[in-house]
Amino acid sequence: MKKLVSVILSILVICSSFAGLTAFADETNESANSKSALSVGGELPTDESQLSGTIGECTWSFEKGSNIMFISGNGSMEQYDSFLDIPWYSWNDNIEKVVIEEGVTVICHWAFNECKNLKAVSIADSVISIGHGAFRDCESLKQVSISKNVYRIWATAFAGCKKLEKIEVDENNKNYSSINGDLYEDWYKTTLAQYALGKPDTEFTIPDGVERIDMHAFANSDNLVTVKYPKV
Repeated sequence: MKKLVSVILSILVICSSFAGLTAFADETNESANSKSALSVGGELPTDESQLSGTIGECTWSFEKGSNIMFISGNGSMEQYDSFLDIPWYSWNDNIEKVVIEEGVTVICHWAFNECKNLKAVSIADSVISIGHGAFRDCESLKQVSISKNVYRIWATAFAGCKKLEKIEVDENNKNYSSINGDLYEDWYKTTLAQYALGKPDTEFTIPDGVERIDMHAFANSDNLVTVKYPKV
C-alpha cells in the first residue's frame, strides 16, 4: 500500500509539472512575442523618464550600471492583470537585484515575473503580502527571506525559480515556515506551498502532518525525480 501511494505521488509531481507548463503556455508565448516586438524598433528604452515612476502608493526606480530595481513608498503597489502591464517590464532582463524598501506593504502580482537575471532580493519587514507570480520564473534567484510580518504569499509567487535553493522564513512568522529550505503555509506546516527547486536532491519525502500540496510546488524542478509519502 505504501509503495502504491509513493507511485501515485510521483505521478502527481509529473502531472503538476505538466500543469504548470500548460497553465502558463499562453503567457509564455505572449511574453516572447512582446519582447520580440520591443526589439523590432531597436534597443530597450533609454529615456531617463522611463527609469522611474509611480506604481500605486509606491515609486520605482531602476539604477543602470548596478542593475538594481528599488521600490519605495508607504503602502501597496498597484495591481495589474498581466505582467506585460508592469511599468518596468522592458527592463526585466536587466534587473539583477531588487530592493523593496521599508514602508512598502504589498508586492503586486507579476511584479518581477520572468526577471531571468535576478540574483538577489531584499524584502523589508513592512511587506505583508507577496503577489501571484511576483517572482515566477526568476531562474537565477537562489535565496529568499520572508519576514515575520508576511501573512499572504499568493500561488506561484516563486514557481519556476529553478535555482532557488532556500526559502528562509522568520521563526516568529505565524503564517509561514520553512523546513530544509522549503516553504510551508500556516504554523502547523500542513501545506507545502513551494519546494525549493534548486536543491540538488533527486528524492523528497513529504514531512509528517502535511495534508495539502500547492499545485505548482514541484513544477519545473530539474533534479527532483521521486516524491515519497511519510510512513504511517
